[in-house]
This record gives sequence, C-alpha cells and structure tokens, in this order.
Amino acid sequence: MKGVALGVVVCVVVLLLALPLLVPPAASAEYGKPIYLRGRTVAAPRFLPQALSGHVIIQLAGMPSEEEKLSLALHGIRLLDYIPENAWIASMDAGAWHPAIRFAAPLLPSDKTSPGTAGRVVVRMFADVAQEEGAQVLEKFSAKTYSPQTNAWALWLDQEQVQQLAAEDAVQRIEPIRPLATELN
Repeated sequence: MKGVALGVVVCVVVLLLALPLLVPPAASAEYGKPIYLRGRTVAAPRFLPQALSGHVIIQLAGMPSEEEKLSLALHGIRLLDYIPENAWIASMDAGAWHPAIRFAAPLLPSDKTSPGTAGRVVVRMFADVAQEEGAQVLEKFSAKTYSPQTNAWALWLDQEQVQQLAAEDAVQRIEPIRPLATELN
C-alpha cells in the first residue's frame, strides 16, 4: 500500500513540475491578444505561419528592447509601425523567422484602404520602399505628383484600381484626398 501511495505522490509531483511545459505559449497573458487594425481586429490564432515575406503583421510577446529589435533585424525582420497589442507592421525577408514572433500574418488589401475609396487618392508607400520602387509600382496607374517627405503619390483611381494597387506589397495605405475646407463649405 505504501508503494502505491508513494507512486501516486511521485506522479502528482512530476505532473506539477511538467505542467508549465505542457501549457502552450498561447495560454500566456501576452500571447494571442487581438491586433487592432483600422478596418478589422485580428484574433491571433495559436498557429504560426512561417512562409511569409514582404510587409506583414507580426505579434511579439511584449515590447521589444533595442537589443531584441537588433536581433530581429539580423534575422531579416525589420519593425516598421506599432499596432496595439504588441504587434507590428514588419518587413520580412523570404524565409526569415525569429523565436520572439508569436504570430504572423500577411497584410490584406482591405487593411490598406477604407471601403469605397476611389477618385482622387493619396498612395503612401512603406518607409523602407525606395522612391524608384514606388514609382515602378505606380507606373501603370499614372501617378501625378510625388512627395518625398511622406513617400506618397496623388492619383485618380476607380475602386477596382484601388484594390489592385492595395494588393501591391510596397503600398502602405491608400486614402481619399479630402477637399480643403473653405468659407463656403
């Protein structure tokens, strides 16, 4: 009888010690928080798609230190813009990965526009996109003016063209140009 009781105690102790190893990272407080984009909220699932490159959404366990940002960059992942909750728009090299990433997903064209965007628009490229690369993307859309301070172009686009352009990796955001307020407006 003593042997059985001792065996039960040993099993309980082993289970208690192993429990943290059995609980997936998704159960931690900093993992799986929703990611708040302009047009949608991304519920970070428990899987980690690793075949991503270009401009993507990534979620980390917490706010990275300068050393962690450097480590990510050395692994081919550059953080660009913060998104609430511990998420970033990042530029990822093909095949890049880092253990600090808890979730990664592609940016959708709908993440880069508002519904019904058409007409006179401003197209902003990501900060890491060279002017020449942006100009190449916009060649087929007849870009009118360029602002080097904001890496942005002004264009006239219909809704179909907006969706085509939003699917380009270099494009960060497409927004309608609002008319200037005047005394008569």
